[in-house]
Amino acid sequence: KKKKKKKPPVCRTLVSIMDLSNLDATQVKLLKEECILVDENDRVIGSESKKNCHLNSNIRAGMLHRAFSVFLFNTKGELLLQQRATAKITFPECFTNTCCSHPLYHPSELEEEGNVGVRRAAQRKLNHELGIPNDQVANGRTICSGPHCIIVCL
Repeated sequence: KKKKKKKPPVCRTLVSIMDLSNLDATQVKLLKEECILVDENDRVIGSESKKNCHLNSNIRAGMLHRAFSVFLFNTKGELLLQQRATAKITFPECFTNTCCSHPLYHPSELEEEGNVGVRRAAQRKLNHELGIPNDQVANGRTICSGPHCIIVCL
């Protein structure tokens, strides 16, 4: 008998999902979080819901928002990849970097000096998605840090 190949995960975007009623309640709730809107020079100009930030119509209209990616390595130089949960609204079951998300529009994550706000956002999401305690990330050796990417060795 010939083995059936597993179908690759379906990668959805919000533009393809107009009815959110049949989706995971936690994921729908997260769409209400307020992201940081920025201009082309990454200057804060306001806030908007994560849902509205990810609508293709708003992206085509030039709406920009802050986001970040975390690449987490162990002491052997191995990268921790994550397979997104089936319940995720966008890109379910796809393999991705360690963690990606958005700094939110509140004072602790708006702080720009030394990229402190995005570091706090990354700690929040690493704890939420992977259960990594904030102090463990804070004590890791940061190889590279910018407003949109953090690389840490634990």
